[in-house]
Amino acid sequence: MPTRKEKKEESIAEQLDATFRDLVLIHVVSHPTRYSIAKAVEENPLYINQLCRRLGLGRRIITFHLMDLEKFKLVETYLDFPTSVKAKKKAVLARFTKLTQKGRDVLNGIDQIRNQLSGSPPRSLRMTSNASKTPEHI
Repeated sequence: MPTRKEKKEESIAEQLDATFRDLVLIHVVSHPTRYSIAKAVEENPLYINQLCRRLGLGRRIITFHLMDLEKFKLVETYLDFPTSVKAKKKAVLARFTKLTQKGRDVLNGIDQIRNQLSGSPPRSLRMTSNASKTPEHI
């Protein structure tokens, strides 16, 4: 039977694991390309060629970043028939990518952090002295 100290240590370890996982998820999605991919598939699933055109990136780069997003279950891919007329004539399957609920939650968290950081700094951090001004303003 574990002692109180051991239970407390396990609880702290679990909290640290959860915090570390959250930080890793934020790190994964905060990369500009992965963030752009996640934002692009937020509303509607897209296949890789659509992502390439929309983001102006090559297929290899998109695939590389999709693998990282899939590894952390932020996006999921599935095979389906594209809706374009050209693709329907060929009747080929395409690999679609969509944002998972976990990915949506992480993306919303990052957007909230970005919104908070883009606002004015807290009153305690504002500089009011002339030392903070650049030479052009003095």
